[in-house]
Amino acid sequence: MYDGAGDDQKKVDNEGSYGYYTILAVKFTSSEQQIDRNYNTLVKFYTDKEYPKGDGQENLNKTNEAYKIIKDEKAREQYMHKLMIRCYLSQPFELIIPNKQIDKLWPFFIFEVIKEGKSASEIMQFNFSAQTLTEQKKDVRTKSYMFSNISSALYSKKDDEFIINFIENGKILSQNYKAKFQNQRDQLVKLAIFAKEIFEETKPTLEFHNPNTKQDLNLFKVQHYSIGENSKTVSSKVTNLFFDQVSTKNYFLWNDSYIPPHSLLKTSAQKLASLGQSKTVHFTIGKTQMLVSRDEDLRQIIQVIPLKKEYLAFSRDENVVQLQVLNNTRKYRFHDKQSASCFVQKLISVQNQKASANPLRTDCPVGDSLQNVVRIKKFAIQKLNAQIALYEQKVQQLKVERQQLLSEFNDLDLDKVDDDELMINKEKDQQNKQASYEPATLFKAPLK
Repeated sequence: MYDGAGDDQKKVDNEGSYGYYTILAVKFTSSEQQIDRNYNTLVKFYTDKEYPKGDGQENLNKTNEAYKIIKDEKAREQYMHKLMIRCYLSQPFELIIPNKQIDKLWPFFIFEVIKEGKSASEIMQFNFSAQTLTEQKKDVRTKSYMFSNISSALYSKKDDEFIINFIENGKILSQNYKAKFQNQRDQLVKLAIFAKEIFEETKPTLEFHNPNTKQDLNLFKVQHYSIGENSKTVSSKVTNLFFDQVSTKNYFLWNDSYIPPHSLLKTSAQKLASLGQSKTVHFTIGKTQMLVSRDEDLRQIIQVIPLKKEYLAFSRDENVVQLQVLNNTRKYRFHDKQSASCFVQKLISVQNQKASANPLRTDCPVGDSLQNVVRIKKFAIQKLNAQIALYEQKVQQLKVERQQLLSEFNDLDLDKVDDDELMINKEKDQQNKQASYEPATLFKAPLK
């Protein structure tokens, strides 16, 4: 339990460190082998004698911590859960195709939807990192689909309804949904379409090479959707997957180099029931949404409320706050007046200010560590390239000199040169023979 403004602020400030993936310069979807390779490269770099000892030890400690968190399955899951919660709290009211790095979408989304024929809402979560769409009801995960199971997403006749076609056991299963908050219907359809495209872009593919024509046969094509400005015009065209210039993957952030703002307030209260029974619920207020859960860690989320005046109204009487979400009104008893007042004041401030969930740069280096390694290696390569260029220049000079000598050699009368050399060699041989016989004449016997 963490009632009271002071405790809430401590909880907010102690949300943990971020940027572990950027320290190792990996993505959420990177393989274990890639994580190991980057880690070993960084350790080797920081322990190098030429690296400054102070900075090297500090960065080495950060690298070891990041590697420990990411490689430990339980620690990584907790880290990703906290990051997802921050994404939920700063989820944009509208999906805008990003054109800059900081405008990219976080890969985690959460909504309240109502299935056809049902009265109670369910929690729908999109996880683009794991490529899963999950439906959760009454704190229990009721259904989970892979993005590969999504066939298509369509707008329905009513402004708040939509259809997602799933593939199950080789058959198409059409599921009708209703967005609890009408304006979120377009987001849900867009995200379902993005999910299908993400799967098509990342699935294993084959290319065939025709040895006769020496051309590659790209036989796999995807259905590419483009959404009009009014968010309701959906057109499709068949495009070649291997040459598609616009990739849906570029719309999302795939690491924690940028993170959403932290929660603005965390508190708890007793939900008052008509029969006098009460249950403890936990409120987490973000920049754009408020999450209501049954536990402090927000693993049992029961409500996702966009912080817009047309969706949420509230009033306070002493330590009791009445929340009206659309047409549903509920009362909550807080620990004291101060907690209730702080809760209401935070809602007022968020609703009155222009919603801004700009991402925050992580405190950890955004791949700077590995980038330094790359810079050093690039410098070494450039140095070697310069030496190679000098040697190549010297080789060219030697080639020119050799060509000049060959030209001079070709201009000579080779037959005459050979005859002159032959005569010179004969004369030398005769001289050598005469010289070898001359000493013998000195010892001739006298004539009698």
